[in-house]
Amino acid sequence: MPMRLTLAAAGAALLAATPALAQAPAFKPEHCRPPIQSQGNYPGPYVFNYETGKSDVTAEHKKTLADVAKNANGYYVTRICLLGRTDKQGNKASNEALAKKRAENLKAELVKLGVKASTMQAIAVGEGFGDSIPGFKSQQDRVVQVLLVK
Repeated sequence: MPMRLTLAAAGAALLAATPALAQAPAFKPEHCRPPIQSQGNYPGPYVFNYETGKSDVTAEHKKTLADVAKNANGYYVTRICLLGRTDKQGNKASNEALAKKRAENLKAELVKLGVKASTMQAIAVGEGFGDSIPGFKSQQDRVVQVLLVK
């Protein structure tokens, strides 16, 4: 009988301590400022491409977001950085707003998939690195990069 009480007491102590263990450190904006990379053995980074001027979440994005959500929960990730970027065409302020909207839209979809909003930060990290030749629109610059972070 004493053994059962000991196990029960240990179980109760573990349950009481669990909320303290599960709390992640405060998420500060600088945690997602470039340069940043995925850490540990987490999958990713995930890259979501966009058409010029678009910020909507496509069916293809949703398929990949399901994997992001599964991995975020399965690997017990404490932080997710969504880094929005645009090409260099157009007004810089408008591009920043578009990059932020793209990242925020993906974040909203991840919340729908059960990922806690408090673990994510969606930011615009500026225009892409492609050429700034008039009429040149670089597909690789119109992206949101999603990183699973320790």
